[in-house]
Amino acid sequence: MAKIFQDNDTSGQKVILQSVIKFMTLNSIITVTFVFMAVIGGSASVVVPELLSWALPGNKTIKKSLPFNWDFFMDQDEYFYQILAIQSILLILYTFIVASLNQYEFSCIGFIIGQFLQLQLFEQLYNLTSSVMFVVILAASCNIILSGTKMVVLMDTSSATAIQMLIVHCLSLISVTITCVPSQFLSNACHDTFVKTYCINWYGYPPKARLILVLLLLRSIKTLVLEAGSIVELNFETCSNVSFSIYTNYIS
Repeated sequence: MAKIFQDNDTSGQKVILQSVIKFMTLNSIITVTFVFMAVIGGSASVVVPELLSWALPGNKTIKKSLPFNWDFFMDQDEYFYQILAIQSILLILYTFIVASLNQYEFSCIGFIIGQFLQLQLFEQLYNLTSSVMFVVILAASCNIILSGTKMVVLMDTSSATAIQMLIVHCLSLISVTITCVPSQFLSNACHDTFVKTYCINWYGYPPKARLILVLLLLRSIKTLVLEAGSIVELNFETCSNVSFSIYTNYIS
């Protein structure tokens, strides 16, 4: 069982990683294009007039200028290259800040979409294991009934066989409990989410965040639980009902 959960977690991580890599690759292309356009746009006002002056010495219609309008009581002609260096540094910083924020946004989007794909993977696994869990619960219940009945019948005639049936009976009960444990943890997590969302300080959040909290609260009202064949919910209540119903029949 641990191997199954480990493989499932590894598969989910691969799905998220592939989504993040895809969006980070797209972000790298956009970032390179953005930096290239920023460099071209920042240097064009200086490079293009210099090239035209070198190619056409008699053409004085296009003069070199700063990338941005700079008016801080400084002579732009006298301190042209100093101002150009400062503006270039500011442009580089602005480009890297925008690229970093864009990278963070793309990584978050890739992670969110990867989580959505992972939820789809979990849904497929849930649909696959639902019928399997139904067979496991049904087989364990039949095994509990048959082994318990045979144990009671052979208790006076064959102690060895009765002990064997007792071991089978206990193992079947343990298998039912183990089957219900993951679903119970999931149900507890859903209930904790509901309680924390209900007790949160609503007025400390902006309106859009409040709307998300309301949707989360409404969604967590219905406890998420795994089922065995869409008939039996896998939780400790089902486990206790199976156990006590069998012992009640034994006592009666």
